[in-house]
Amino acid sequence: MFKPDQWYEKTTFYQVLTVEPHHGENKQKDNKNPRKILKTTLNLKSREAFSKWELDQATTDKLKGFPSSPSIKDKHGNNFDPVGTIAAYLPSPGICLKEDFLKKLSPSTVVSVFSNQTVNSNISYPIGILLRGRKMSQLIAKTWDAYYQAKTKEITKNGQTKKIWWYFCEGDWGEITKLPDGDDILDGLIAREIFLTSDSAEPDKHDPEELVGYYPLKEDKSKVQDPAKFVISPASQAWGSIELSLLLAGQVYRKVGSKVASNDNQKYHQISQPILSTGEIVTMYNLEVSRNIFAGEMQELYVDWDKPSGIYKLVIPYPPIPSELNLSLKEIQDWANAEDDNGKFPFYLKDSTGQYLVGTKFNTPPYPYIPLSCL
Repeated sequence: MFKPDQWYEKTTFYQVLTVEPHHGENKQKDNKNPRKILKTTLNLKSREAFSKWELDQATTDKLKGFPSSPSIKDKHGNNFDPVGTIAAYLPSPGICLKEDFLKKLSPSTVVSVFSNQTVNSNISYPIGILLRGRKMSQLIAKTWDAYYQAKTKEITKNGQTKKIWWYFCEGDWGEITKLPDGDDILDGLIAREIFLTSDSAEPDKHDPEELVGYYPLKEDKSKVQDPAKFVISPASQAWGSIELSLLLAGQVYRKVGSKVASNDNQKYHQISQPILSTGEIVTMYNLEVSRNIFAGEMQELYVDWDKPSGIYKLVIPYPPIPSELNLSLKEIQDWANAEDDNGKFPFYLKDSTGQYLVGTKFNTPPYPYIPLSCL
């Protein structure tokens, strides 16, 4: 149980997953799982701690359309402003409609909180759901495109030429990011690995190592948590797919920059922008991935009233990449990179003068075989 705005306090705890090459510099492979590529760490820390984890410029640029948390005064009256850090986007806002579009939904007739609720329930909420499904579909397409690129494009280093996929598997990610579109390829490959292993893997490491920070597993709903924990609990059914949940909430990062003695000088790169909010992955949804369906499924779950668990199971489709005969690489790329506002497959509907209308266009992919999730 939280007090209003308590989620912004610097003492509130959140989870962030960090990923790095499993092989790393020592190139030691896991004999138990030779296919293993990622090494993941689940970090449970306060917003104050995450305010020291700076974002790289590429992440900051991509998050310009997302609201960041405000500057606040702590209990001692000191200013706490996490701008430019991971903490600025905790809790995750989830999918965000364009600000200009939202302004269009607030005409002069909206004069009260209750009329604002009417606008939200009739227009902005359902349109936001459609945008979430589109973004999930595009994320799947981006992972397919990244895999295509990794299997076909080559990198030459020290006189030897090898596929991008080799560099990814061997942990030489720095060579990939030197490519003009290297960051996008690497992010797509990492997201693909999380999709493929979400039902059979848990984080390799916890920071802190012990799980005592999560206890008690059942909160006392008669008391306000202090400090608050806005996290997926080990007692929740969502714990089994926590890496996927954090990916969709935009809470998965990789370190970038030169290696130094202290990690404080390194910056963090977000793997995928938010689709779900922190509140949704913590309190509403348990996620699963199916590799043999093309349409998402949502099921109600029986959950005890005092269990810290979502009440809906979302099964996300992640089928094998269709063959070139069924879906060309160009079609996958067109959908993966489609802009929301303009271009070939826009989401927002506009009139002939460019003004927003209350409606949408490409909610679903224009090509067959690309799944649309039930999100």
